[in-house]
Formats: sequence, C-alpha cells, structure tokens
Amino acid sequence: MFVWLTAAVAATLSVSDLVAGAEVSVEVTGVPAGASVTVAGSLAGEGAGPCPAELGGDCLSLLAPVRILARGTADASGRVELVAQLADGAPLGPVSLQAAWSGSSTGTTPVVSAEVTAPRRVVLLGDSITEGQLSGVGGTPYGELVRDGLGDTWDVHGIGCGGASSLDWTLPFGNAICGGQLWSPTVYEARALPLLPADVVTVMLGTNDSTGFFEPSPTDPVDYRQAMDAIVANLLADGAGTVMLLPPPPQCPGASMDLVLLYRDEILDLCTTTAGVVCGPDVTTLLGPADFDGCDVHPDASGHEAIADALVDALQAL
Repeated sequence: MFVWLTAAVAATLSVSDLVAGAEVSVEVTGVPAGASVTVAGSLAGEGAGPCPAELGGDCLSLLAPVRILARGTADASGRVELVAQLADGAPLGPVSLQAAWSGSSTGTTPVVSAEVTAPRRVVLLGDSITEGQLSGVGGTPYGELVRDGLGDTWDVHGIGCGGASSLDWTLPFGNAICGGQLWSPTVYEARALPLLPADVVTVMLGTNDSTGFFEPSPTDPVDYRQAMDAIVANLLADGAGTVMLLPPPPQCPGASMDLVLLYRDEILDLCTTTAGVVCGPDVTTLLGPADFDGCDVHPDASGHEAIADALVDALQAL
C-alpha cells in the first residue's frame, strides 16, 4: 500500500533594500490562493502584538505601534508581489516586518528584520561639462542621466563650475570664478563642503587646465598632479567615503590634447596608488571625435550619454 504525503510549504516574506524615499519590492509566498495579504512593520521590534479581527484570533508578532506597508491578493500559486513607497523622512535604523493573510485560512509569516538606510549620496565635481554644457544641438547632461540611471536609492548632486580648473578646486587658491559667479571664500568651501560627507565623490577636471582657460597659462602636469592630490586629500578628510577620479575628455589634436594625455597618466597613477580613491571611467579613451561638435571642448549628446552609462556602471559596482 502506497501513501502519498504532501509537505506543507511555509509562508515566507522577502523585501528588497529599504531606502528612505525609495520604492521597496515585497514578495510573499506560500499562502493560500486568493488570500488577502497585508504586510506590516514595526520600529519597536518583534514581540506579542495586535490581533486584528480579520486574522480570526491569530496575532502579529510585531510590537505596537504597527504600520501597514502594503496590501494585495495572492495568485493561484499562493504568491503576491507588492510595491511600497517609503517616505523621504522614514526613520533610519532597524525595522521588523511581517505578512499576515486571511481567506480560506489565516496566518502569519515569520518576522523579517531589516534596516532603513538613507540614499547613497554621490557628488559629481567638475567644470562646465559636469555643470551641464553640451556641444551640438539638444541632449541631456551626463549628471542628469546619472541621476536617472541610479534611481531613487541614490542622492545625486552635481557641482560642476564653468571655467574651473583643478587649481580652482584647491583650498589655497582662494576666490574663484566659475558658473558665472564669484564663490567665497573658495569654490571648494562654498560648494563641496555643504554636501559632505558623501558616499562617493567623482572628480573630472583638466579640460580648462589644458587650455589655460581663466588661468595665466595651461597647467603644467606637475602642478595638475599637486592640485588633484590636494583635492583628493581634502575630500577624504571632509567625509568622502570614496573618491572616484575620471581622466578628462579628449580634445582635437594639438598642445591641449598632449596635456590631456599627460593629465590622464597622473589620474591613473593617483587612483591606483591612493587609499580611498578608485579609477572611474577613462573618459579620455571612452570618447572620440564623433562625441563632439567639431573641436568644441564640450561633449555632445552622445558623449554625455557615454559618460553617464559608464559612470552609472562604475558607481553601481562599488
């Protein structure tokens, strides 16, 4: 005589990362088909909690106060996928989550412990290219594309300044004109410090150094390296978790492009030999003549898209 045994499938609750201000994906499995499912959370932790009437005597294992995150109906396989929106001001820290269901039967899943975190902050530091200037007609600046590509689990800030060289972002330089404004006491203190600490700060400078724009002459590679060393040291000291360095974009053949290549060598050495610093996309080789409108120093729409795509990949890989 053969007896067929059916193993009971325990109900489960799983959630994606909880980031304040972002959507969270919730999945509940192993509940009866067509069951009404409610997902609740508590900042007070796990313990004997309220006993909603719809649970027919079953109680939640969440300490009051309990808040409802999402509701839905299980499909024929006993599974439901839900999306909840966390408020921008959601309290950061540990939270206990549990799903309950009612229908042909009632019950609850085991409690899941999670943590609400702030969005990862990334600051994009640079010159007019980072500020959003493009050559050609139309297009979206790479900073906006990075913001869209990373989504609402990241907090993206662009602080590009038109006309800025590497020297302008060092603290000893004093006042500097960029973005059409005179920043005081320094560009770094006025624009970077208010956004620190940050998880990542990207730095792409060198275009204006190579042409001597707003400088007495083009920046010597030795001076460029000293300026980049100073910028990196200040960012790390002021709370940048990681500094990501990008070599400057290419230019038309000539003395400026020769300097860009020398700057690239300095960036690649700096980002491979300094703790807390990583190499970002190699923009010097990433872009080509098709990514500029003639010899304009600003990439066009395709160039900004290429920088953004590579930068999103690099940031997500950290």
